[in-house]
Amino acid sequence: MVWHEQYLAQMYWGNTGQEYVKALLIFILLILVLWIFKKIIILQLHQLSKKTKTDLDDYAVKILQGLGWPFYLQIAFNFSVRALQLAPILKSILDYALLIVQSKEILR
Repeated sequence: MVWHEQYLAQMYWGNTGQEYVKALLIFILLILVLWIFKKIIILQLHQLSKKTKTDLDDYAVKILQGLGWPFYLQIAFNFSVRALQLAPILKSILDYALLIVQSKEILR
């Protein structure tokens, strides 16, 4: 057995090393997708909203533009951690942390 296979198969806090690597890859992929969303898609939505007559879409784009990286990092972290087996109390704590960070970022 190669040395890294041993670490990937070993259990750490109820999950194998391979499951942690999977969660890390999910986190990195989501950061990339959210970066594309923040840099490209929101910019295109902003340009489209300028062409409309209503202010509602302008306001929605302004909210999206105002969301900072703590908001996106928390989303990526929350989804990546869902790939792991966690104690119910830890899942609840993460859910409340997500709610707090998202509320703070939206209300800012």
